[in-house]
Amino acid sequence: MKSKDAVPGTATATVSPGDPDPKALRIDVAALSTKRWLDEIVTDARYHVSARKPPWDALKTRVDAAATKYTGPVNGAHDEALRLTRLGETINRVRMQLLALGAANNRDAYLPDIADEATALIAHVRQLYETGLQASWDGPAVTELGAADAAFNTLWYRISTLYMQEGKGANAMVLSAGAAAADVRQLRGGNRPQSIYPHVEADIGVPGSNAPMDGRGANVVALQRWEILREQFLRGETGTLTKVTKLVQDVQVMAGLAALLSTIEIFHSFEDEPLRHRRRAGQ
Repeated sequence: MKSKDAVPGTATATVSPGDPDPKALRIDVAALSTKRWLDEIVTDARYHVSARKPPWDALKTRVDAAATKYTGPVNGAHDEALRLTRLGETINRVRMQLLALGAANNRDAYLPDIADEATALIAHVRQLYETGLQASWDGPAVTELGAADAAFNTLWYRISTLYMQEGKGANAMVLSAGAAAADVRQLRGGNRPQSIYPHVEADIGVPGSNAPMDGRGANVVALQRWEILREQFLRGETGTLTKVTKLVQDVQVMAGLAALLSTIEIFHSFEDEPLRHRRRAGQ
């Protein structure tokens, strides 16, 4: 059930920092609606939540027991109804934040040297929201949810900071791609002519290629782009993370082409080996 308004007579104010307790739903409605909201989160893989881990295991046990126990109206269950209503409203309130955290919690989405730090930041914010959910069982989680929201709102800036570090993140990848381009020339040696892909070599900045000298080599341009993005980031301009993501994608292509050219040079060196042996034997 996506909306509490789909159940007749169950409308209630959304719980948010500063709000008082919501008006308690009827006990059976509170149990059923809270169970459905909770089950959505623990069963949908996009949230990256496990029903077997705290606090979700304890919350699910309590809510499932209430849904089994209360299948119709019951007198004298106001406190339990209020507790379930408050938990359900809190779950509904933080669903979108948890969904965003779940989407961001993909380690493969980050550069290897910052992936651990990025996922640790995400895990910390998720834990704050889980603390708020636990607290909402006993009372309004005003302080806990406020802290979680503050951390959530700064999370994306902190992830951007990881990308914009000197020597790490996007900068490290640009430098690594430049080094990969240099490796192509080193593997070739001094005598072998340029490969059959001169324009590709020029584009990625292989030393000794016919790369233009006016700064248009991809490795030079990528480093310049990073420096501009870093300045924009330090000035507090918005949209930096989107721009640096595009830069990383471009540099990944450059690094992939450099790796391909390096492989070609390695195969060429294997082909040349018998010729070198014949020359030595004739000397």
